[in-house]
Formats: sequence, structure tokens, C-alpha cells
Amino acid sequence: MQQIKFRGKRSNSGDWIYGGITTDKKFIVDRMTFIPVDPDTVGQFTGICDIANREIYEGDIVRDVDWINTVTYNHKQAAFLLDDGCGIDENTCEVLGTIFDNPELLEKKQ
Repeated sequence: MQQIKFRGKRSNSGDWIYGGITTDKKFIVDRMTFIPVDPDTVGQFTGICDIANREIYEGDIVRDVDWINTVTYNHKQAAFLLDDGCGIDENTCEVLGTIFDNPELLEKKQ
């Protein structure tokens, strides 16, 4: 069974926080503590880990073989996909950063 988990950047420090989420996406819930986050940074865990066993989240920048992509949620397909429309392959994907912390990585996109 997939673990439903989210992350978001703390409103006051910019640190990443992991846990549950409120319906308005303004708080990450960790051990019954509601931590305010920037709702624009909230992303869900895809249920997939990369080749180094790092969790892959919506909003991550990944390298898949020779291509750099971002991880998005496709509502029509009800699936997490790379922005090129392909699925996420845990045997070839490597997390490089996030669209929030490392936008410069997208400039290297081939």
C-alpha cells in the first residue's frame, strides 16, 4: 500500500517539512502538530524512490537517463508523470533537486 505523504516549505524558515496535509494545503501535520507552509510548495510523495532510494515528490527535478524533467501529477491519467508525459522509472530516475530550490537545473534541460 502506498504511503500518502506530503512535503512543503515552512512559511517562517523555508525548511522542508514532511507529513500529512490539511485540505487548504496551508499546514503540514506532523505528530499532531500543524506547521504552516507555503501552499505553492506543497507536493505529494509519488510512492516511488529513485536509484539512490530517495523519495520522489511532485515538484522534484529528476534526471531520467539523459533527460532532465520535473515530476507532475496528471489529473486526466490520475498518475504522477514526468513533464514529458512519460512515467517515472525508479530504475533510471535520479532526484537532482526541486523546482523551488534549484530552478537553475531546468535551464540545463535538454
